Amino acid sequence: MAVQLRRFLRRPDRAGPSLLNLWIGLAGGTLLLIVVTGLVGVPLGASGAASTPTFSVVADTFIKNTSPYKNYGGYSTVQADNYPNVKRILLRFHIENLPDGAVVSSAILRMFVVDASTHAGTVNTVGGPWSETTVTWSNAPAVGGVISSFSIPAILGTWREADVTSAVTGNGYVDFYVVTQSDNGVDYSSREAGSNPPTLVLQWSESHSSPTSMATPTPAETSASPSPTPTKTLAPATPTTAPTPTPIPTPVPSSAGDSPSAPRGSAPVFAYYYLWWGDNHWQSKLGPNYPYNSPPPHPLPATLDAGGCNAVNLYEGNQLTDVPVDNFWSLDNPGRILEDVHTAADAGLRGFIVNWNGTGDPNQTVTSTSNGNNQRLDALVQAVNQVNAEGTNFKLWVSYKASSKVLSLSHIQGDLTYFTNQYGSSPAFDRRSNKPVFIWTGSRKYTLATVQAVSTQFRPLLYLMGDENWNTWGDGRAAYLDGDAYYWSSQNPYTNPSSFSNLQNLAVMVRSTLNPDGSVKQFFAPLTPGYNSEILRGGSCVPRNNGDTMRRLFEGNANSTPDGWAFISWNEIAENTHLVPLERWGRFYLDYLKALVNSSR
Repeated sequence: MAVQLRRFLRRPDRAGPSLLNLWIGLAGGTLLLIVVTGLVGVPLGASGAASTPTFSVVADTFIKNTSPYKNYGGYSTVQADNYPNVKRILLRFHIENLPDGAVVSSAILRMFVVDASTHAGTVNTVGGPWSETTVTWSNAPAVGGVISSFSIPAILGTWREADVTSAVTGNGYVDFYVVTQSDNGVDYSSREAGSNPPTLVLQWSESHSSPTSMATPTPAETSASPSPTPTKTLAPATPTTAPTPTPIPTPVPSSAGDSPSAPRGSAPVFAYYYLWWGDNHWQSKLGPNYPYNSPPPHPLPATLDAGGCNAVNLYEGNQLTDVPVDNFWSLDNPGRILEDVHTAADAGLRGFIVNWNGTGDPNQTVTSTSNGNNQRLDALVQAVNQVNAEGTNFKLWVSYKASSKVLSLSHIQGDLTYFTNQYGSSPAFDRRSNKPVFIWTGSRKYTLATVQAVSTQFRPLLYLMGDENWNTWGDGRAAYLDGDAYYWSSQNPYTNPSSFSNLQNLAVMVRSTLNPDGSVKQFFAPLTPGYNSEILRGGSCVPRNNGDTMRRLFEGNANSTPDGWAFISWNEIAENTHLVPLERWGRFYLDYLKALVNSSR
C-alpha cells in the first residue's frame, strides 16, 4: 500500500488536494489504510466517477532476436529496436474495480523515454500468453495487429502516448506489444526502474451517466516532473502536407490464422538488387516538389490503402510510394552496400541477383561508367567477399540489364568480355557447373540468332540463364541456355490462378532437355510481395495484403520445384516490390519471407 501511496503523491491530481492533505495530516495507521484503499481501488459515488483513472503496468519486459533464450524481465528499461538487433516490448495491465456497466471511452498508454529516437514505436496486440520472468524471443507469442502509434519523436525525459481505446473494454488483463520498424531504437522506463513505469489512463462512463472527467492528458511532450500536466504541445514532426503513414504490420501467420505453409524444400532465395539508387536517382523519382532536404522522418510521398494499392500521389512529379526512414542513402557509399548484404544475410537470403550492365566496351574499367554501375558492382563484390570471410554464406547471381532497352550484340559482347575478365573466377559469385550464374534479363526480346551468338562465345565461361516464358522457350533457344529465370514481377495469385500451372509447365519445358555436359537445366521461380506501378507509369497493382500475396505465390510457384527462388526484389522501390526496410513497410515483409522459407525446410 505504501507503494500505491507514493504513486498518488507523484500524481496529486488523481484525487485532488484533499488526498495530499490527508497524507500530510496522518502519519499512518489503520484509518489511513482504509481511506486510501477506498480511493485506490473502489469507484466512488453514484454518478459514475471513478477514483482510479490510472493503472500502472503489472508486468513488462522485452525480447531480443540475437539472444533468443535470454529473459529481460528484471531490466530497468524496456527496449524496441529493429536493427542491428530486433527488440520488442511486452506490457501487461490489470484493470480492476470499474463498476458494472462501465464503458471505457478513452484509454491512453503512456511510456517515459530514457533513450531518445525519431520513432517511438507502434502498439500491437499480443497473440498468446507470456510471463515476465520466463518469456524470451524463442517462446514469445506472435505479434498481432497494430492498435495505435506513439506520438513522435521520442524525446528524452518525456512521456509518449498512444490511444489504445479499441483494445480496452473493461475489467481484466490487457497485453500490448510495442514494436518499431526503425533502426533508431527507443528505450522506455520499466516498472523495475522505481519511477515512471508504463501507465494506462482510462476515461469511462456508466450507461446512465455522462462520461467521467478524468483529466486525461492529450498526446503532448511532458516533463519529467512529478506532475503529469503537459508542459507544452509538441509540434508535428513532419510537414502538415505529409500523409499519415500506413500502419506497419508485424509478421503474423496468414490471414486465415494458420502458420505460413509451403511445400518442403531447400531451394536458396536470391533477391534482385538494383544499383541505381544514388542522390540523383532519389531526387529524380521523388520529383521537384517533394521536401527532399527536410529532416527525418521524411513524409511518405503517396498514400496507399491497407492492401498496398489505390495509390494517391501527394507531390506532383513524384513516382514513389516509399522513402527511407532516416537519410536518403546512396549506393555510392560502400558502407550502405555492406549494410544491405548484412541485413539480407541475417534474414536468411542466400544472395543478391545484381542488376548490371556496362558501357559495352570490352576494355572498360571499374571506373568507366558515368552512372557508377561498375563501381557499385565492384563494391558489392567486395562486400560479399567480406561477409564470406566472416563466415556467412552469401553469394551473387548476375541479372544482365538488357530488358528495358534492347542492346546491340556488340554491346552485350563487350560487357560480357569485361565481366568474365574481371569476375570470372571471383568467389563472390554462386556457381553452377563451376561457372558464375548469369541471368540474361530480357533474353526473350532478342532474336534467336543473337542468343546463339552470345551463347557460343560466353556459355563456356558463364552459366547462362534466360528470361523466357512458356511462349518463347520453345523456339529453339533452349539449346543455347543452361536454364531459365522468368522475371514476373506482377504475377497476381488472386486474378490469375492459372499462373501457377503456367510456371509449372514452363519448368517442365525447361527441364525436358539436357545441357551439353549432361546436367539438367535449372529453373528459378519468381516470388514477390506485391506490385504497384500506379504512380510510376499509370500501371497496375497486385496488393501485398499483409503477406498473403507472398504466401500464395510461394506455395503456388513451389509446384514448379524450383532450383532457386528469384525474389523480386530487394530494392525495386518504384514498382513497390521491395524488401529493403523503408518507412512504409519496415521489416515486415523481410521477416515474413524468413518465416515462410524456414517453414518450408
